[in-house]
Amino acid sequence: EIMPSLVGSEMCIRDRIGSNRAIPDIERGALMGTVCTILILEDEPLILMDLEFAAEDRNCQVLCATTVKEAMTHIASDARIDVAVLDVSLKDGETCLPVAGRLDELEVPYLLHSGDLNRRNETVRKLGVRHIPKPADSHFVIETAIGYLDKQSA
Repeated sequence: EIMPSLVGSEMCIRDRIGSNRAIPDIERGALMGTVCTILILEDEPLILMDLEFAAEDRNCQVLCATTVKEAMTHIASDARIDVAVLDVSLKDGETCLPVAGRLDELEVPYLLHSGDLNRRNETVRKLGVRHIPKPADSHFVIETAIGYLDKQSA
């Protein structure tokens, strides 16, 4: 069982719970041909896990973050991020705005995946990017994000 106290580490859910998907990301990419590297910023463990597994199913290398600080650490690292999925409202009143701003500076495409439009509708409009409201099928969210890469290369 995934407990909320497990959230906050820089590892993805799979790494925290000892999933049977034990092939390291680098090995998996080398063996299966990584489609892209995707940053997922999501503070709800089950949603994060669903998105992570959906991205892995598409042979993406996944960088998971549950806070703005973790996401910014991934962005500042040497990891090449191709696309991102961002939850708008995070724990402790945080929003994805700093991460979205940095991704904009780096010209990394992203989409918003949030169910908090009542309180954050202005934030969503301000960013002017695609929004997929929760709940949504995780595979659809990941396919939509990967679709941004196809549009860029066209």
